[in-house]
Amino acid sequence: MGLRRLAVTETVRGSFGQAAAAVERHCGKVIGKRRLEELVREAAVGVGAFCQVHVPVPCTRDMPLVIQADGKGVIVRSEALREATRRAALKAAAQGHRGRLAPGEKPNRKRMATVACVFDVRPAPRRPHDVIHPPGGRSGERAPRPGRRAENKWCTASLIHPPEAVIADAFAQAETRDPAHLRPWVVLADGARHQLDVIRAEAARRGVAVHILLDFVHVAAYVWAAARAFRPSDANETEAGQPTG
Repeated sequence: MGLRRLAVTETVRGSFGQAAAAVERHCGKVIGKRRLEELVREAAVGVGAFCQVHVPVPCTRDMPLVIQADGKGVIVRSEALREATRRAALKAAAQGHRGRLAPGEKPNRKRMATVACVFDVRPAPRRPHDVIHPPGGRSGERAPRPGRRAENKWCTASLIHPPEAVIADAFAQAETRDPAHLRPWVVLADGARHQLDVIRAEAARRGVAVHILLDFVHVAAYVWAAARAFRPSDANETEAGQPTG
């Protein structure tokens, strides 16, 4: 059990190779890389069941309940690609290798994993200058109010299951925390149309009202694109937020 615990602790920090090297530094040559992988898989067998039965301490109805969903591209072996991506990869290979991709071109090496989490937050009212400093910097007269902190976070992800299944699991976890739908539900998303459709469909299926927020990190890219459209040649004025005239 001690070796299994050490194997898991080191594996979550990096690759299996790095974990094997760390175990060897601690214990000597007591385990190979393949056996280390087996130990980690064995340790993870009960994680799903534990998450299903482990419910955080109930919160008051004033504490918002947050669901967050996102997609993450993961590089996989060519035989593990989805059919459409595999065909695109074969077509690109037939056209020959190029050193540099065109703008917007995809290398066709990834599968999209759906990642979701559920957590509780305590209300933390803030003003605009608490979130982002005004042009010219902060004056120092008003200290920024601290933002919200996630509590009792629960996370899940899958490369195998579709987004509908992962988001349904997140909503199920949320319902274990608020079965009567008494708390405000907030869903943080990146604005992907299909993802938003899945979220709205799942909320309607469960009869819960949700407030959908778009992640500013994703929205900011479009704001920058709009700014460059007005100031294509003056990056300094664009960044400083100067009027466009």
